[in-house]
Amino acid sequence: MKFIQFLKYFLLLIFFSFWQEGMGQDVITIHSNNLSHIKEDNKIVKEVIHYDETLPEGRRQRYSIMPAIHFISKSSGDTCATFDLRENNPYETLNYPTLPTPRVYEHGLHFKTYDISNISPNRILQRFVPDALDNQRGNLCFTKMSSGASDMPLRESDDYTIVSYTLTIQLEIEKCFPDPYIEALFQTTLYVLNNKGEKIATIVSYGTNCITPFVAHDARYTGLAYGVQQHSHNDLHGGYKFYDLDTKETIVKESAFIDGIAHLNDNDSMVNLYIPYSSGAVIYTVYDFRNRKKYYRDLSRKEFTCLRAIYTHGISLFPNFQENPKDSIYYSFENDFEQEKF
Repeated sequence: MKFIQFLKYFLLLIFFSFWQEGMGQDVITIHSNNLSHIKEDNKIVKEVIHYDETLPEGRRQRYSIMPAIHFISKSSGDTCATFDLRENNPYETLNYPTLPTPRVYEHGLHFKTYDISNISPNRILQRFVPDALDNQRGNLCFTKMSSGASDMPLRESDDYTIVSYTLTIQLEIEKCFPDPYIEALFQTTLYVLNNKGEKIATIVSYGTNCITPFVAHDARYTGLAYGVQQHSHNDLHGGYKFYDLDTKETIVKESAFIDGIAHLNDNDSMVNLYIPYSSGAVIYTVYDFRNRKKYYRDLSRKEFTCLRAIYTHGISLFPNFQENPKDSIYYSFENDFEQEKF
């Protein structure tokens, strides 16, 4: 009996390491032949609604939802287009039995939850995570699946945005493995939108969820950070990917959980990533898409908390900001960071 449990556990580790790398070949579809076509003088505006809900125990909770993204003319103020998050969710019209919506979500943007407990696991895998069939380990049993949406943080100057939908396929833990490290499988669909509200690209990522999507360099490069928390709730596992929409290739694929993402305010060709250590230190990583260079440097926990400014060519730390705001340390990407081509 102990040997069987050990064997299941060992096979699960193989399955999980495969999941970490992202299952399958991601599919990129381009809806425009020229990504640098003339832009409209529009701004991209998120519609955000706040509401209060009384929970079953009597406590009141405030929620915020984003039902739509609007594309508004800067000159006239007219709304040129609207992207409705529910209408455009590719997982909202699946032909499976649905479960009741929890009362707490009745007034919010809650997508459908499907009951797949009586559906063949192989049918679910074949449709949503096809490569898992060839690498399946153990007795996978599914209970339900549901989707969620996330979007890219916007700046006033942005001419593109991205919306991602992740389908979460929930495992029935007790029937699958004695000590599981994963609790779900995923498929993610990303839509890249220009400032006219048009879809210029669709990316389907098999086997990964999406924590944060982002675009860079006039939307030629699109990326996502993915990851899950282990069932022990102590360790984070994940990574990030970058896609080149011109070549339809995945150009960067790293297994490193990201703690934060930032664009430079004056340069959308550079993306800054914070990869955490358990000690609180980070690997500060910068991808320069214009020059196809990666810069990286370890920052201690103290150094990272002193980070105050990000520039095109480096970062500034202010170790004594309260006492002496002018006392700073500057690290140049070219001279003070490790670097490599990608």
